[in-house]
Amino acid sequence: MNIIIDQAGGLGDIFFIQKIATVLSQEHTVYHPVTPSCWSAGVDQMITSSHIGAQGQLQLPSGEVGVLDLSNVPKSRGSWDVMGTKYDAVGISYDDWQDYFKYERNLEREENLRKRLGLEKGDPFIFINPYYSVYKPMNGVYQQIPEGYDGKVVEMDPNIPGGKVFDWCWVFENAEEMHSVDTSLHYVMETLDLKATRLTIHPRHYKYSERVYDGILKKPWQWIEYTRDEWREMTPMEVE
Repeated sequence: MNIIIDQAGGLGDIFFIQKIATVLSQEHTVYHPVTPSCWSAGVDQMITSSHIGAQGQLQLPSGEVGVLDLSNVPKSRGSWDVMGTKYDAVGISYDDWQDYFKYERNLEREENLRKRLGLEKGDPFIFINPYYSVYKPMNGVYQQIPEGYDGKVVEMDPNIPGGKVFDWCWVFENAEEMHSVDTSLHYVMETLDLKATRLTIHPRHYKYSERVYDGILKKPWQWIEYTRDEWREMTPMEVE
């Protein structure tokens, strides 16, 4: 049977559901159209058993087709449950989702980005990312930079040309510390051998973010806690 996965957007969502695509592909022919922006942001580098491609370019089957809508599945654990519920909908566990999320790294582009950032191999540096969704800011990330730190601070600037998330793999692997708002980057980081001795996550939503990722992230991430007022000040574009 032909099955179309309806999860066109959400880069982290697309990364996370690759186990679902793989399991379904064992008995069905699976098609997964994604938005052009997600395709060009890195999905084009994924290694997957499904037929995946940009909307308007991926040729979809005609005739009898089943549609698996993973964007709007009922929230099985509560209104915050936007990730694990995707796996509940097909009756499989997401415990080992990392094993199914595979991609091809472009070492030349990673090297070009390292040079563009002014990093020499062996340089001490901290990585920070204050952006989530379509470049909404979580300004609390900046507060985690140690006072008097004498290494470089590398920020994931959306203005850097290219925009391929996997081009940052070398940076992720070699940073001394990682500080980021919860976003699609964490799915990539979970697949890498990180050298960082401190890993912090700042919630895009002060009540729900940590619950969403419970059981999904395996590395020793430290969630930074915010009161409602602190979060509101640091994340001005997020809805309540």
